[in-house]
Amino acid sequence: MRDRTDHTLFCHLQSSPVLARCPAAVLSNQIHALWWIQAFGTRNDLLSSAGLALYWTVCRNCDVRAFVDYNARFSNNKSASEYRQFDGGLGLNVIFRF
Repeated sequence: MRDRTDHTLFCHLQSSPVLARCPAAVLSNQIHALWWIQAFGTRNDLLSSAGLALYWTVCRNCDVRAFVDYNARFSNNKSASEYRQFDGGLGLNVIFRF
């Protein structure tokens, strides 16, 4: 069996500042980065994600959300696939209390 050692560096930054013009709205950003190094090989992977979301509270039991995200993976190993992905969408959160 071959010996293997992996090293991982993970960074995460997230903040949620409240918009000054509308106290019911929250703008939230996120940044994630993961760097994976295989010590006894030639593979280095970088996984990264950045996103922005806007939350608006319609009433006490209802929130609306709009978001965009960008995800990317880079590797120096040809057997690992690289990709870039852009997502966006809308969401509705409804709370029912019994």
